[in-house]
Amino acid sequence: MGKQKRKGGNEKESSQKMTAKKAAKKLLEESKTPDKSAKKKTPDSKKKATPTNWDRSTPQTGMQKSTPGSSGRKGRPLSKKEKKEREEQERLSQLISKSKKKVDKGGKSKSSKDKNRDGEPGQGTGTGLSHKKQKLNKWTPENMEIAVYAVLQDRKQPLGKRIGVRRIAASLQVPRNTLNQRVLGRVQGFGHMSGGELEPKLFSKEEEQDLANLVLKHADAGFPFALSQLRTLAYEYAKMLGLRGNRETEEMSRTWMKWFVKRHPEIKLKSAQQLSAYQAVCCNREIVAQWFEVYKGVLKENNIHSGMQVWNVDETGLMDVPKLRKVFGRSGMTTQFIVPKEKGTTTTVVCMTNALGIKTPPMVIHKGSRVRDEWKHCNNGAILRVSESGWINKTLFHQFGRVFLAHLKKVGIQDLTHVVLLDGHHSHTYNYRFLVEMYWSGVKVVCLPPHTSHFLQPLDNAPLAVFKSTWYEELRQYIRRKAGTAVSKSDFFLLFNRAWRAMTPPIIVRGFRETGIWPVDLHCIKEEKFALSDLLCKKKKAAPVAPPTGQTQSN
Repeated sequence: MGKQKRKGGNEKESSQKMTAKKAAKKLLEESKTPDKSAKKKTPDSKKKATPTNWDRSTPQTGMQKSTPGSSGRKGRPLSKKEKKEREEQERLSQLISKSKKKVDKGGKSKSSKDKNRDGEPGQGTGTGLSHKKQKLNKWTPENMEIAVYAVLQDRKQPLGKRIGVRRIAASLQVPRNTLNQRVLGRVQGFGHMSGGELEPKLFSKEEEQDLANLVLKHADAGFPFALSQLRTLAYEYAKMLGLRGNRETEEMSRTWMKWFVKRHPEIKLKSAQQLSAYQAVCCNREIVAQWFEVYKGVLKENNIHSGMQVWNVDETGLMDVPKLRKVFGRSGMTTQFIVPKEKGTTTTVVCMTNALGIKTPPMVIHKGSRVRDEWKHCNNGAILRVSESGWINKTLFHQFGRVFLAHLKKVGIQDLTHVVLLDGHHSHTYNYRFLVEMYWSGVKVVCLPPHTSHFLQPLDNAPLAVFKSTWYEELRQYIRRKAGTAVSKSDFFLLFNRAWRAMTPPIIVRGFRETGIWPVDLHCIKEEKFALSDLLCKKKKAAPVAPPTGQTQSN
């Protein structure tokens, strides 16, 4: 029984082999039959066909062997999707080439809303998204112009044969949303959003210049715009002109702000100095002109013809804690600067210079009860004193007057008549002993108008600003070297001497010249110093006074 079963199984296997051989032979013969529609074979394709190496240049029938990755190759019929993609790619290349030729010939591709008032391409703001730390504006205006024309031509085709904005933008490497905004006419022109360094794109040149003039006028009048305020002002200005802005934040983009400042170098972001309203009002043109007449009379009466005889005295405060400024730090983390203490101690410095840049020895006033010998280390002739608060008082200012008279004797000009200009501080103008000693020594004391020392006092104009900035820079370096240790009074003059030397004669002479003190010239004072006072005076004159009840204004 077992042998009969084996014999039956072998017969079935042999019959299956015979049918497989016949099928393979039949396929081989069919593959060798010539086909009129088939292309001529190259020498490489004349190899003998085998069941594992079929000739794909001829149509196959029956059982075919499929190899991996054979879809879409030569000889295989394309699917509908592949045919459609190939046709779209051909239409896209033809459309782009046609658009390039049109643009090269000087054709304008404007939509119905793409009209600039001055005939120049305009520009809008952003889309409201944050572009911080992104590389923007990598596309070229030429590609954008070609893309706009291509989209406008593509929209003339039937719906089934359109390519679409997405594929055109990807092929020309321009942002899709940016392209779409220009096609719809919401944004004018083909340039970048900010307009670059030379040409404004949102506003015309005249409109942007008007905006810049408004910014400068507010700054001159004492009400400057901050960064966010200017961006909001520009948005409101664009909205008033019917232009497009960022509707989400209601302010212009940071990119626009950056290029706006670069296009107008007269505008610069800076730290403003505080000025009280009373000081601003006291900057009256008439009051200053009257004071200059009195000052000229004093110089003429005492035959003063040299800047050697014109002096200015003033004091300033130095803190032992430096002011904060911008520094480099790790991104995404708070950067801290170690200081010795939270609140600093004030040290007052009294100095006097003349219009030729000559300085008297300064007086340094520390906070304390008595002067220690170790504090005088490297004082280089400076006078060291102490007070309970660290500020100047009448007694110390009288002592400094004696230092000034001693300096005149040392230089050998004590026989000349001198004029000393000072502000209205109570330790100056109400100091009887100081005024009497100056009178008997032939020194004429002239007080500046109230609340005008910020633009009439020579030392306040430039010299003391240079002196204090150098002091704080030296203080930062000292704290860095000492790892956050406060500067001691014994090391005070090591920093002070470097700051004092920074107040050079040319800087002092510039302070006298820019304030019009010497040479005497009222017109040296900048017009913007009087801007706020002039504005307030005009408002007072323009405001009508209401007449009393029952009377007319003419009465």
